[in-house]
Amino acid sequence: MTSQTALPGAAPPGDGDTADQAAPLDALLADAALGTFRRLTPDASAVKLAAALARRPHTTGRRLSSLAAELVRIGAGTSTLAPARGDRRFADPAWTGNTVLHRIVQSYLAAGQTADQLIRDARLGPRDERRVRFGAWNLIQAVSPSNLPLVNPPRPRPSSTPAASAWRAAA
Repeated sequence: MTSQTALPGAAPPGDGDTADQAAPLDALLADAALGTFRRLTPDASAVKLAAALARRPHTTGRRLSSLAAELVRIGAGTSTLAPARGDRRFADPAWTGNTVLHRIVQSYLAAGQTADQLIRDARLGPRDERRVRFGAWNLIQAVSPSNLPLVNPPRPRPSSTPAASAWRAAA
């Protein structure tokens, strides 16, 4: 006779929820078997977005023209786009003090706003819109200038960080 002990909070052995408990593992194994290509291919929601925007060429063209006009204003230095007040990603004064970095941030913000407007213009169903917004938000956050080492303002030297100061004080 074997003794089976259940983990705290786990379903007792022999419970009918075994298939439900195994579902995440099955999904993980299926994902590993199919590879990352599946994650990079557009899903039905992205296809619906593309189709909806293709059905509204004037609206899509107007949004892209607005983006182009804003990029011209950014290049000329007359754009008023600025990060939200509480956006800590761009709290470093270099993002506003350095002309090139400031324009990179403004271009990023303009592209993000345009993506948001295009998703709204597509008039997708609630489920598809949520999925597309989630994907677009992740992509927009991933290409944020604050995440790109080549354009990120220089960090403080290690000797001037709080941890280094505490280390010197303790020595």
